[in-house]
Amino acid sequence: MTNFKRGQIVNFHTPFPEEDPDARYLILEVRKDKKRSRALVQSIGTKLHFASTHVYLLEDLEINEGLTRSLKRYVKRIEKGKLPEVEFCEAMERSILS
Repeated sequence: MTNFKRGQIVNFHTPFPEEDPDARYLILEVRKDKKRSRALVQSIGTKLHFASTHVYLLEDLEINEGLTRSLKRYVKRIEKGKLPEVEFCEAMERSILS
């Protein structure tokens, strides 16, 4: 089983036909259970002012390794003062929407 953690970017490995296959989510919390573990996720890359949160089964999700690595790299640069937050938001939007 994949090791899901808080802060990773995920998407559905097999979205339903009516769902956006490019939808991305940020894991806010992982809820481990013997039978059906779940993740509390927040939608990212939406045009809404308030991003929605959802609880999905971990078995339905896959980690987007590329975007997760980019997010970690940007956060480190922000913490060191080498990247303004505005530039980070613009870069993440480009990554998600491309």
